[in-house]
Amino acid sequence: MRPKNLSGAVAIMKIQIQQLSQHLTEKTAPIYLISGDEFLLVQEACDTVRQHAITTGYSERETFYIEPGFSWESFITSTSNLSLFSERSLIELHLKSKLTDTGSKILQNYAKKPTSDKIVLIIADKLDASQQKTAWFKAIDTYGVVIPIWPIDFSQLPLWINKRLQQTGLKTDGHGIKLLADHAAGNLLAAAQEIEKLRLLYGSGNLTANQIITVITDNARFNVFNLLDTALAGKTGLLIRMLDNLKAEGTEPTIILWAIARELRSLVNMSFAIKKGSSLDQVMTQNNVWSTRKALTKQALLRHNLTSLQNLLKHAAHIDCIIKGADNQRLLWHELYKVYIQFAQTTTNKNSIPIITKQQ
Repeated sequence: MRPKNLSGAVAIMKIQIQQLSQHLTEKTAPIYLISGDEFLLVQEACDTVRQHAITTGYSERETFYIEPGFSWESFITSTSNLSLFSERSLIELHLKSKLTDTGSKILQNYAKKPTSDKIVLIIADKLDASQQKTAWFKAIDTYGVVIPIWPIDFSQLPLWINKRLQQTGLKTDGHGIKLLADHAAGNLLAAAQEIEKLRLLYGSGNLTANQIITVITDNARFNVFNLLDTALAGKTGLLIRMLDNLKAEGTEPTIILWAIARELRSLVNMSFAIKKGSSLDQVMTQNNVWSTRKALTKQALLRHNLTSLQNLLKHAAHIDCIIKGADNQRLLWHELYKVYIQFAQTTTNKNSIPIITKQQ
């Protein structure tokens, strides 16, 4: 007989990522294992579990990175019922190395006797056949929910793109979908990025093939996404020329502001975590920084401390007020130039945050 989960229903051994949302509306398992090499799909599956945890009252979140030398005592303490006033929480375990015998036994024991006010989310790269035969994996498979993430086959990519478009309020015909699929060449992150660009440029509704071609063939020395990368890299001279070009082309200031505001919010979160002692690798993983942008993100975090990033975010909020008519509209482009240039430059505040690149 299968053991019961937190809601009293019988747990499921394995489910597909497409079944995750429906599963969570019906029950909450005490322990989830999400594994795979398709970064975007793994992150989105994890985000689905995280959002479910928040909406069902698991307000706290703790994250552990299982690396050589990791002390399992911290996990045992976090998942114990020693306090009468402990918060319902989500405990994340990021498997960065092979589990030791100690770690394996602890996970097996926890899977058999989970804590009622905790959800444990284990995140791992693709697990091979030998790893799926280990005792800890079998315990989770028996008492929790395993969600293997498989890469999207090229033949399935058009269906994935079509669904992604629909989720963002966009539609196109078969030719448009094929254009996106061919351009992405199996890279889901690239496909998702192009769809996001299309949403920003055209809003919701039907897309023509010409609109898609315009976006995917635009190597765009001066598009908004490259503008942000240039700012992250601290290339002030090129940044000014790119802003000049965007202004001359009539690019909406709202899009230019949105790009930097989103980046600043993420950097503020990362800078705060680093100040509290987290490593750079940890905070970039937690904030879903793409591997292709990690070097740029590190440059920005080395240039700015938490205070300067918070001030830049306040500046962006002021520009938003200008766009909405709360201040002199003639200042709009001047302030956009100013916030981007200040972001690209090194802060004058010398109380910089030490960057820890490896967890101690």
